[in-house]
Amino acid sequence: MAESKGVRVGLVKIPVTDLGRAATFYREVLGLPEEFAVPAYGWAQYSTEGVPLCLYISGRGGGNGKPGSCDSVHLVVRDAKESRAGILQRGGQPTDVVQSDDGGAFFEVQDPDGNTIKFMQARV
Repeated sequence: MAESKGVRVGLVKIPVTDLGRAATFYREVLGLPEEFAVPAYGWAQYSTEGVPLCLYISGRGGGNGKPGSCDSVHLVVRDAKESRAGILQRGGQPTDVVQSDDGGAFFEVQDPDGNTIKFMQARV
């Protein structure tokens, strides 16, 4: 395996059309702590235990991604069933929890723009 030479992922960006609507969803429905929001620049950033997650309005300095095109963000949670229940209780519409072949579990939820976020529970 090749050595990383100190390279690490520093930010995950998700394109959205309406920052206020998306920020409310990520903060209140998904339950992610908001680090900061700068509506004038079309940015909002959220804490995770790993790489920060950033919402941005396409074309306003954060990039030119198409809202709804993101389907590769995977967030690791301790308990998929518990996390899903919390999102469901806060008004989200997550898929059912699926047990994976490696002993883990996952579910998905779409944000208001159609970006898909996968919540993964590591093997027990």
